Amino acid sequence: MALPSKTNDFRGTVTKIETIDNNTIFEITMYDVTYTVTANDKTKVAYCHDDDPAIKLSDIKVGDTIEGNNRKFSKDNLAKNITVWMVS
Repeated sequence: MALPSKTNDFRGTVTKIETIDNNTIFEITMYDVTYTVTANDKTKVAYCHDDDPAIKLSDIKVGDTIEGNNRKFSKDNLAKNITVWMVS
């Protein structure tokens, strides 16, 4: 996978998932742009609706749409928050 984008915000459909050194790396695509999002145990994960049950990084799968933002001062550009729209 390519190095994570240095943008603060991200949104896209998950096309690939890898786990490397306790980090979960999502390759996401929106329109014709593909980039990576790196998350770890400090990343807050939630469904798009507050009344949905709790979710973990491991519950996210290929085909889900995720959006969120990265930590501003993370050298690895780690995700701070991820909101998930699950596929049926």
